[in-house]
Amino acid sequence: MTRRPRASFRGRRFSSRRNTISIACIALWFVAVLLASAVGRVDVAAQEPPTSIVVTSTADDEDATSQDNACVAESGGCTLRAAIQEANRQPGPNTIAFNIPGDGPHTIALTTTLPWLSDATGPTLIDGYSQPGAIPNSDPANSIAKIMVQIVGPRTIDDRRSIDGLVVASAGNEIRGLAFTRLKRSIWMRGSEARGTIITGTFVGIGADGQPWYDDIDAVEHRGGDPGAFGIWLSGGASDNRIGGTTPSERNVISGNANDGIGMRGAATSGNVIIGNIIGLSPDGSRRVRNWGDGIDLNYGTQNTRIGGTEPGERNVISGNHGEGIEISHGTMTIRNVVVGNVIGTGTDGRVADSRDFRNSGFGVSLEGDVRDNTVGPGNLIANNDKGGIEIYGQNNLGNQVFGNVIGLDADGAPLPNRGPGVRIRYHAASVTVGPDNRIAHNEGPGILIIDGDVRLTTITRKEIYANAGSGIVVNEEPIASTSDSRTTSRALDTRPGPPSIATASRTSVGGTTCPGCTVEVFLADAGAEQPGQGKAFVGAGVASSSGTFLVAIDRAPIGSHVTATTTSPVGATSIFATTVAV
Repeated sequence: MTRRPRASFRGRRFSSRRNTISIACIALWFVAVLLASAVGRVDVAAQEPPTSIVVTSTADDEDATSQDNACVAESGGCTLRAAIQEANRQPGPNTIAFNIPGDGPHTIALTTTLPWLSDATGPTLIDGYSQPGAIPNSDPANSIAKIMVQIVGPRTIDDRRSIDGLVVASAGNEIRGLAFTRLKRSIWMRGSEARGTIITGTFVGIGADGQPWYDDIDAVEHRGGDPGAFGIWLSGGASDNRIGGTTPSERNVISGNANDGIGMRGAATSGNVIIGNIIGLSPDGSRRVRNWGDGIDLNYGTQNTRIGGTEPGERNVISGNHGEGIEISHGTMTIRNVVVGNVIGTGTDGRVADSRDFRNSGFGVSLEGDVRDNTVGPGNLIANNDKGGIEIYGQNNLGNQVFGNVIGLDADGAPLPNRGPGVRIRYHAASVTVGPDNRIAHNEGPGILIIDGDVRLTTITRKEIYANAGSGIVVNEEPIASTSDSRTTSRALDTRPGPPSIATASRTSVGGTTCPGCTVEVFLADAGAEQPGQGKAFVGAGVASSSGTFLVAIDRAPIGSHVTATTTSPVGATSIFATTVAV
């Protein structure tokens, strides 16, 4: 057996010295850790806040003493105002709970705006469901939440013109289980430090009983006197906040506000999520309790907002509002906002008992002004809206897309028309894509109405358009008032191809002529031969040759059915539907 060489004395001495040094270092490190740990424990023990601050009074006065770590207002109990002051003063996270004596709902009447939530050392949870008798919602579609604490402002416009409810100016807070009404802005998330706040299970704009504080006449006067009365308002860089959630208990009801239900403003206001809410209806979903502006309004640079979602529980119901269901508007930096999976213009089940109770008075969704690269779809159901399904318009309105939506049908696929066009595109909007996979049917205007002027490069692709009033795609030429160079150039870019001329149609192919290099999409039509039918079902597509001839392979079309087609130019402008031909 080979023996391992014996280590030299020098090596052993060096190894022993190294071990001695190592042991000493470890000992010193261990002592240091113990000392640091002891110091840390003393420091934490000295600064650790109470686990909960409990509101016991409906009064509105301030904390009597600012240095005693106790919530005792001048009136004797712990008021919400005093509790917020204490939470802001105490380091670390805080919970504001409620235990107000007596039967509820309990009303906290504000005379001035509450202290801002501004504690940078830790978040604050304000939990209205801690009040005895309060019950979170458990209904999968509506809200049967029992709210026991409501926060209200003065009755008259002049008295409450400057009174907000909660102003959030710090990160990670949570507000749940309260009702807010009669306020300029019920909840205002303000500034770049307002990040990561969650609002759930709350009534915004209505009282604990689910009723608005004014009747319709009062509301019109109220809105005219104070256009700033929003339910939830985010501005100045408030980002990554969530309004609502995926479970029934997280559902907010945001209705009855004198202006928009939810409003956002500012180029740094980004990444916010609105999911699972009822916006514009009563908590039980049975009737309109309108917001007197838009249901949701994103403007002046708001970015990367997600309204709804494709996961269970993420859809919003946005109905009954006096303006648009959703407006995305104003400014070239209003970009990359997404509207997905919502119900817009119907009851909470995607149907209606009385259409007047649920329709939004404007369009279901409106992309207005210079907004860019916003997306409507997939999965929205947009029906029963007063002016139409979707509108896209404005100078420098570029790159917006509508795809994967149902427009003009209810949740069962039964006709539920918007009272105007399914989609209207007008006034300078460019590089718009409508498709793929929209189903646009039974609307009281055309399926898609393009009021041309200089609306250029509108691509309409792989859609189902049928049974709309007038026609599937209508292009109306409007005279251009100006002859300036810029407008002349815009008009030149607006060259739109005519529809293809179909010469032959068999069960497996459709042939004819169109512009060279243009894309032809073929559809089963909803009308008989030689009529301007609409494209009810997409069956195939191909590209025309350099001479303009095409032969498109299609799925097996029934003999006796009829086909139609559209042409899209290489730069992306799509024609109206072709005259139908029998298979």
